[in-house]
Amino acid sequence: MKFAVLLVACLTATESFAMRSVKRADTLIFISDLVLLDKVYAIPVTVGTDTTPLNLILDTGSYHMLAYSASCTDAPCAGRRLVGTMNSSSLDVTTTTFDWSYGDSGVASGYIAEDDVILATNHTAQLQFGLADHINVTQLTAYGADGLLGIGSGYTQEQFSLIYQLQSAGEISQSIFALDLRPLSDTATNISTVSFGGYDQSLYDSIEWSDVLSGITHWEIKLAAVYIDDVAVGFSDLTVLIDSGSPYITLPYSDSYVLHSGISGATQISDTEFAIPCDSSETIGLGIGNSQFSLSKESWVGDRISGSNTMCVSLIKSNTNWTQSAPWVLGVTFLQNVYAVFDAGDRRIGLQSKSDKLPLTPLKSADTSTTASGQTLLLAAPSSTESKTQTSTPSSTALTMATITLTSHNKSAAGRASSSLSFVTLWVAAAAIVPLLIHAYL
Repeated sequence: MKFAVLLVACLTATESFAMRSVKRADTLIFISDLVLLDKVYAIPVTVGTDTTPLNLILDTGSYHMLAYSASCTDAPCAGRRLVGTMNSSSLDVTTTTFDWSYGDSGVASGYIAEDDVILATNHTAQLQFGLADHINVTQLTAYGADGLLGIGSGYTQEQFSLIYQLQSAGEISQSIFALDLRPLSDTATNISTVSFGGYDQSLYDSIEWSDVLSGITHWEIKLAAVYIDDVAVGFSDLTVLIDSGSPYITLPYSDSYVLHSGISGATQISDTEFAIPCDSSETIGLGIGNSQFSLSKESWVGDRISGSNTMCVSLIKSNTNWTQSAPWVLGVTFLQNVYAVFDAGDRRIGLQSKSDKLPLTPLKSADTSTTASGQTLLLAAPSSTESKTQTSTPSSTALTMATITLTSHNKSAAGRASSSLSFVTLWVAAAAIVPLLIHAYL
C-alpha cells in the first residue's frame, strides 16, 4: 500500500509540508491510496490479524466505523468482506449493541467490536466500531463498499467516532482532518488523499473558514449565494451539508428546478434528474463565507444519456422527499473542486479552490441579479408557501430568458413547480408591455 505516516514535530512555516501551528509536537496520519468506488471514495483498512483490506467509504455524513459482521445473513451482506473471529483472532465482540440510522432511510444494527485497525502502513490504532448483523444502507450496496468510515462533526458526543478515538488515544493531537479528492480525469494529479490530525499548508494556504451551525451535529454551514455565470440566482436562507459519502450535489426539488432553469437547454428527465447539453458552458458558483467557489464542468456534467448524441446527465440532483427548508448536500461533485479542512474542535470548515491555487473569487452581493451586459436574468421559481427561492424582478423591458424544457410532473407534491416556464414567460412579457401600451394610448 502507498500509505505514509508522518510524525511532524515543531515544523516551521518555511518547510514544504507544514502543519497548522500548535504549541507541541503533532502526529499526522496521511493516507494517499484512496480508492474511487464508482462515484465515492473509500479507504482500504485491515482489521486485526486479517491481512485482506476492507474498502470503507470515507463519510463525513456519519460518525462511526461500520463493517459487515460475519453473522450477517441480510441480502446486502452477500458478496461483501465480512469481519469475524474466523478472520481476526484478536477481534473482541462486546455485548454493547447499536442501532444507527443513515440518510433518508438507511439502518444498521449489531454489536460494538474492538480490534487493531491499520489505517496506514506501520500505523495501527485500536478502535471500537460497529459490526452490523442487520444492515440496509443504500450507499454501501450501490457502490460495493465493505463498510463506512464515519468522520462526522459530532465527535465529542460519539465515543465510537474515529476522530474522538484517535485523539483520545493520543494518535493525533488535533481533532482535524483534511480531504483532497481528485477525479480520474485529473490525470496529472489524480491521487486523492486524506490526513488526520492536521493539514498540508503548502496546499491549504488561503483557506476560507466557515463556522458549523450552532446546535448541528453534521458538517453544515451557511450558503451565502448561488451564481450562474457570475449572476446571483435568487436563493436566500440556504445551508449546505458537506458529505463526502454522497456522490452528487443534491437539492430539494424546487431548488433544483430553479437552478437548472439557468442552464440553457436543460430538460427534466425524472423527479430526481435533469439532462443538460454535454457542451454546457455555464459556470456554477457557490458563495460560501466571503468567497465564490466555482464548479468545474467536469464535476457536474455527467455521462452521455443513452440514445442521445448531445445530452448528458446533470450531477446536480433533486430529492422530492426533502422539505423546502432542508439543507443542500454537497457531495463528491463539490469536493473535487476544493481542498477541504474539517476542524471538529473549533467546529468549522475551511475551503480553498483547486483552480491552480488562484486567489479566492470575492463574493458578490447576493441581491445582484443582472448580467455583465446589464440585462436581467429571470428564473422561474416553483410555487410554495415555504419557498426559499425568489425570482429576480425585471428592471426593464429588455429581458434575457433562461431556456429550459421540463416534462410534466405532479403539481400537488410539496415543493414542486406549479407553472411551466412558457406561462411565466408570457405573464412577465405581458406585465412589461401592457404599461407601455397604456402610456402610449394616453
